[in-house]
This record gives sequence, C-alpha cells and structure tokens, in this order.
Amino acid sequence: MYTYEDLSDLAHAKKDRRSHLVRRIRGWLRLDRSPRLTIGLLLLPTAAFVVAVDFVLDRGGFDLTPMRWAIAVLAAWPIFVLLLRWRAAAEMRYLHLERLDLSYERYDDGAEAALNAPSEKQMKRNESIWIGVRSGLNQGMSRVADAGLPVMLLLGAVTLGAWTIWKLIGSGPSLLTDIIIDGEVVPATPSLATRISTDRWFAEGLAETYPFFLSLAFAAFVVGMSLPFFFFLQASVHGGPHG
Repeated sequence: MYTYEDLSDLAHAKKDRRSHLVRRIRGWLRLDRSPRLTIGLLLLPTAAFVVAVDFVLDRGGFDLTPMRWAIAVLAAWPIFVLLLRWRAAAEMRYLHLERLDLSYERYDDGAEAALNAPSEKQMKRNESIWIGVRSGLNQGMSRVADAGLPVMLLLGAVTLGAWTIWKLIGSGPSLLTDIIIDGEVVPATPSLATRISTDRWFAEGLAETYPFFLSLAFAAFVVGMSLPFFFFLQASVHGGPHG
C-alpha cells in the first residue's frame, strides 16, 4: 500500500520525466521545425473564423458591435486549439522519439535561458527598441490627447491586441509541445502514460491559451466601443470648417 510520501515521490518523478520529454521535443521543434511560423499561420484561419462569426451575428440582428466582436474572438478560441491539435498530428509524422538525444534538451535549455535572461547585447538592443517605442508612443499620445479618451482607448486596444498576438506566436514551441505529448505521443505509446504526468490535450490547450484570447476579446471590445467615437471625431474635424 502506498503512503502519502510514496505517492508524492511518484508524482514528482512523473513530472520530472515529463519535463525532460518536453524539453527534448521543444528543442526539436525549435531546431528542426518552425513552431512560431506555424502559430502565425494557424492564426489566419482563426481570424477568418472570427470574421465569419461576426458576420453571422450581424446578420442575425446582433447590433452591439463591441459585444459581437468579443464573442466572435472567444468563439474562435476552441477552434484555435483544434487547429493546434491538427498541426500536432502533422508534426508527429516527422518526430522520432528514439532520435531525441540530450543535445535537443540542451538546445532548449539554452533557448529558454536566453528568453528568461537575455544577454547584455540583447538587453541593449531591447533597451534601444524600447526607447524608440516609448518616443513614438509619447509623440502619438501627444497628438491624440486633444481628441479625448476614445482615441486613446483605441490606440491602447490596438497596441494590446498586437502585443498579445506577438506573445501568442512566441509561445508556439511550448503550445505545440504539450499538444504533441498529450494528443499524439501518449496515445501512441500507452505505457508512457504510467511514467509521465499527462493531461487531456483539449483542456490543456484551452488552459494555456485562455489568457491570450481573453486579452484579444477585451481588445476587440474596446476597439468596437471606441471606433464610432473616433469616426465621429474625424467627421467633426473634417466637417467643422464647412459647417
């Protein structure tokens, strides 16, 4: 009979084995595949689905544009996870677990270390980029300050949406790795399920992507709310002298 300590050690061992497998597959994706490009391409049909849902809701008489756009983005959330699953199956055709040696794990460790602790050169480059972005934002905000809150909200929402998409694309290696393990590797080798920690791929995919889609839904809501005021202000500015 297992004691609590035995079960705890077993769970820890399973997590540790999964960690090694994750790092090797993620290293393989980074080295031999293009996970970030894959995520970027998967966002295209996801965006098309958003447009389709918005069109259907609009034709159905749903006139509240901010809510309609937010609902359309949230409706595309599980679709994106299903697309991830489809792509994981495609990647599995090129994956040979027996060839994933320690070099892939080391490569992934180096890539993760570079992301979490960038080099001095990268930090200087990021600092210069941030200075340029901050300067541009300051100039942009000074130009729209007179236009009021709606324009600033619109600018902020567009920035949030672009940043969220960038972060979602950057998470490509980890997203694909987890879906590959739980959706492809474990079902193909049932004995592995007793040796590593596992999860249901769909639930895991939803859990890993919900911050991105909630952020995008919020950005879509704010854009939909701000655009009418923005167009009204534009019409007032251009039509004012002729009134």
